[in-house]
Amino acid sequence: MFTVIGTTYAVLLAFVDHLLGLTVWEHAGRRPCATIHSNMQFVDAVSPGDLIGIGVAVVRSTRSVVFMRGDLTVGSGQAPARPAPQ
Repeated sequence: MFTVIGTTYAVLLAFVDHLLGLTVWEHAGRRPCATIHSNMQFVDAVSPGDLIGIGVAVVRSTRSVVFMRGDLTVGSGQAPARPAPQ
C-alpha cells in the first residue's frame, strides 16, 4: 500500500515480520513457528532513502507462545511505527 506521497507501509510490515520471525526462530530452537497476531501503529512517515533500523526483543516466552516486540526507527531516531497497545 502506498500513500499519496509514495511512502509504502507493506514493505515496513514485511521488514518487521521477517526480523521478528528470524528472532523467534532462533529463540524457539529453530522449530517451526507461525504468527498468531500482529499489530502495527504508524506514528510518522518514512520516505524513500531513509535509513530504517529495528529493535527486536522477546517480551515473554511460554512453552508454546513467544511474545515479541519490534520498534522501527529512522536515522534521526524518530519512531515511524511501534506496536499498537493491547
